[in-house]
Amino acid sequence: MEKSSSPKYNYLKLVDYCSFALLMIDAELYRTVGGLDETMSPVGYGAVDLAFAIREAGMKVVYQPASSALQHDEPRCIEKGMGMVVSDQSHDQHTFTRKWITSSFGKRLEYVRSGLRKTVLIVDQYVPQPDRDAGSRTMIEIVRGLLDIDFEVKFWPQHCWYDPIYTPQLQEMGVDIQYGDSREGNFTNWFNENGADVDFILVSRPDVAREYLGQIRKRSPVPIIYYGHDIHYLRLADELGFDRGEARLVRRELGRYLSLEQHIWRSVDRVCYPSRREADEVARVLASREGVATIPSYAFETVVDNAAENLSERRGILFVGNYAHRPNVTAARFVVSEVLPLVRAVLPDVEVVLAGANPGIDLYRLANDHVVITGYISDDALAEYYGNTRVVVAPLQFGAGVKGKVVEGMRFGVPVITTPVGAQGLEDAGAALGVYATAAEIAGEVVAMMTNDELWRSRSKAGLAYVRRRFSRFALQEALKALFV
Repeated sequence: MEKSSSPKYNYLKLVDYCSFALLMIDAELYRTVGGLDETMSPVGYGAVDLAFAIREAGMKVVYQPASSALQHDEPRCIEKGMGMVVSDQSHDQHTFTRKWITSSFGKRLEYVRSGLRKTVLIVDQYVPQPDRDAGSRTMIEIVRGLLDIDFEVKFWPQHCWYDPIYTPQLQEMGVDIQYGDSREGNFTNWFNENGADVDFILVSRPDVAREYLGQIRKRSPVPIIYYGHDIHYLRLADELGFDRGEARLVRRELGRYLSLEQHIWRSVDRVCYPSRREADEVARVLASREGVATIPSYAFETVVDNAAENLSERRGILFVGNYAHRPNVTAARFVVSEVLPLVRAVLPDVEVVLAGANPGIDLYRLANDHVVITGYISDDALAEYYGNTRVVVAPLQFGAGVKGKVVEGMRFGVPVITTPVGAQGLEDAGAALGVYATAAEIAGEVVAMMTNDELWRSRSKAGLAYVRRRFSRFALQEALKALFV
């Protein structure tokens, strides 16, 4: 018998009914559905009947693994309860069946159970850490979008260790995450036992796909969808053209990913990326657009409409990134060494904040009276920085895919200044985004946003409108519906 610590028992999920001993319901809803049917035992079919009444009313019955109950006077309760269940079991079953088999809801149950709710298995490198890297933020949005359109989501991280911070967050969303010693290195066994319940498989990142695609293809005919975040070999080609200091290493990586990514595209049923540039490259390689799609990399339920309220108090420049990613390190150095001196020549007191996880020693050496390096900060702390900064810059010199820092800055209503690389996938942003190629142009636009309130408000308003249109929860849901068919 499996222990209660098993992953299958520890995520929020929809159920047909819950035990009466652990059932919690809003009092008004309880009265609305008529409460417990007194013709059935509450500890038997009475609890099932109540759950069915709740579902008939359009509500959901949810299993919450974090719940607990304290039972008083245990021997008497058990004796009384068991007696009621045993003596009334046959009668209750007959009453319950007669009541629900003739109802419209009861007649729908067979249809609902026949597969209306599909299951997606996501295979990724690790449990998403959305406050640490952009790829994780994107994956969380995909998971949430799938849940929003009523998919059941199972998640297999490449390394099946239990993350005490991020695993519970996904479980609370309703995701069945696999972890623990019984899962580590045992994907084949787990998939042999559970693969028949999976309708779609989403594999994320090229090295993860390399490890799992063969195993999946041998054991399942279901559609495999690949999400690559960005095309690594395009990013590396840009890097090779920009900085030849690590040319040998970059060239070796480029060759490996060129072969690997194109092999993956030919091995799966559908390929999706966040930007048109990546989708066009896939279509070129495959000589077809069939099965190639773009999906929004972010999906915001709300935007910050009141960004201009404290405009007179906003100060400084903000750059956000995970500095384990080479493009972010290069861009941060560019901000400090190339852009900031030009801005300070006009506005001597301007400060730049380099926010984000994994800054190395070389980056910390850039810190001074006008350069603040935060290291890892929480989402709430980052929101405070967005709420108090005057300008967001993202002068990326190489890279691929839609840049989360650019979209997120616009979502907070802050004018964003970037490069053509930073604007990849956002070519339709128009006046919502300032796109410039040189340090002098970027610095000039920063000074304009620092000193011209009317211009600031116009750019802020355009950015918010763009995010509402392109990066809403609804836009992502529609893209996922088209992809998972």
